Amino acid sequence: MDENEIEKTRHSAAHILAQAVIRLFPDTKLGIGPVTKSGFYYEFDLPVKISKNQEKSFLEKVQSEIEQIIREELVFNQVFLPRDEAIDMLYQQGQIYKAELVQKIPDTEVSFFRTGNEFIDLCRGPHVTHTGRVHAVRLNKIRYEHWLDQTDRPKLIIIEGIAFASEAELEEYESDQSKLQTRGHQNKALELQLFNLKLEQGTFTHTILNNGVAIIRNIEEILVSKFAELDLQAMSFSNIWKKDALENHPLAETIVPAEVTTLGEDYIINADPFISLIDTWKIQNKNKYNLLPFRGLYFESNRLDIAQDGKTDAVIGLYSSNNIKSIGTFQVLEMEESFNSLKDLLLLAFSVYSKLLPGSFELLTYSNDRNFGGKVNEIASELNITHKRLESISEISEVRLVYTDAFSKDWILSEFAWFGKLNSSIAKYTETENMTIIQTEIVRNMERLLALVVEANDGRMPLAIAAVQVIVVAESEKEENYAKLIKSSLIDAEYRVELIVQKDETPTETEVGALKTPFILTIGGNEVSKNVVCVKRSTGEEWGLMDLEEFLQRLASIS
Repeated sequence: MDENEIEKTRHSAAHILAQAVIRLFPDTKLGIGPVTKSGFYYEFDLPVKISKNQEKSFLEKVQSEIEQIIREELVFNQVFLPRDEAIDMLYQQGQIYKAELVQKIPDTEVSFFRTGNEFIDLCRGPHVTHTGRVHAVRLNKIRYEHWLDQTDRPKLIIIEGIAFASEAELEEYESDQSKLQTRGHQNKALELQLFNLKLEQGTFTHTILNNGVAIIRNIEEILVSKFAELDLQAMSFSNIWKKDALENHPLAETIVPAEVTTLGEDYIINADPFISLIDTWKIQNKNKYNLLPFRGLYFESNRLDIAQDGKTDAVIGLYSSNNIKSIGTFQVLEMEESFNSLKDLLLLAFSVYSKLLPGSFELLTYSNDRNFGGKVNEIASELNITHKRLESISEISEVRLVYTDAFSKDWILSEFAWFGKLNSSIAKYTETENMTIIQTEIVRNMERLLALVVEANDGRMPLAIAAVQVIVVAESEKEENYAKLIKSSLIDAEYRVELIVQKDETPTETEVGALKTPFILTIGGNEVSKNVVCVKRSTGEEWGLMDLEEFLQRLASIS
């Protein structure tokens, strides 16, 4: 089955899932149900609560109904309704979320698909001819998210499933996923001496060890060196405010209530850094907003970001980290210049992430501005990655750089917000009517990024960020002096090096290899006599004997 057919199968499976849930719980309100890399999911506002202990039996019940609908071979038919009629129908059905989506569609007619005679869903298609053409479907997960990812909106239950052309392909996928579990960063934590997950103290507690801190620092240094090319002014700020100062701020209307956390009686945390960035810009420019253009690079630490209740797949290990250290930019530019800056930032982010994370990337654009969407499409073509354009519920256009990991889970690595024409309150406050703002988070959470890099590379850190890039192993004390010379030369060449002289109590070469340092140089009597080193990569690849100069040349070619 080709990619188009399997996508139609998964799309149809999402509709079947929705129909199954409606059959079981008729008062259910539907959210969205897109296709994923390996299957599909659908959002539901159920009329009943599903406890953690009930999730397994709930999925089994829905799975059984799905199989019944497949056996019925119900035909998929596309129908078009006038926009106003579609909204009225959805409200009559109690489908308030679907009605909200239709209200944002500018077309005079809206596409729906009927499944048999009992179920109709907002959809452009395409679908298979009938439900019996969907062969291998399995529900495998429940999670929870707020509607439209807005924390002040209702939290919906999300049912995820996988779908393939055959049962054999589905079982092969599940087998592969089971094997991948050993790559989880929790399993690699102490093995690689990166971090210690203190699970006995609670889900959100952990300690980043020396090697983990070094890797985070190395990633930051790479990013800062890249940012230096863009002439950005560095700044840092706190998002802790006195309550009355934030409430009386001229831009208080931009505050998202769900982003605010009370801190005692007099202080609050505003997780959205926008107002802090505006004020930092003012201070940096000596209280004048007309010093334009402005290009700022900001570092934000210790933002409160506890994972939401119910996100069972997001509260594991470093993915639950609330000790956020993010890196972003804040720029005030002329409109045309802003597009060039957006391109520079996207290229910068991709150039870094693509070297750290093997796998696939895509750009998601949320915008009602066609010119903006076209600009991002050009950037995606230059990067040779997929670009999906989605309608926005906001006047602000957003681009997200998304990475798909080995578990087929999507992660938002970077976010880019383009304000377009500034609204009146911002324009008045900043005195920048003919300018626009670009606010980005290049790294959303450094500790979560560390977890991703560990998993994506099966613990083998890319050379550029490894805490230790080369381990020099002297097989005995006889080779120690020569090994020290090799280490010194590598340090002079600005590599991070560790020396191990093997004795009874020191680790063997096999144990050293378990640390997955990018390169291991073994030095025995033969190497000393020939003035060479024996090179092995963490992947197991043998480079064999070579002199130090050749090794440095080969290192430089992959750095």
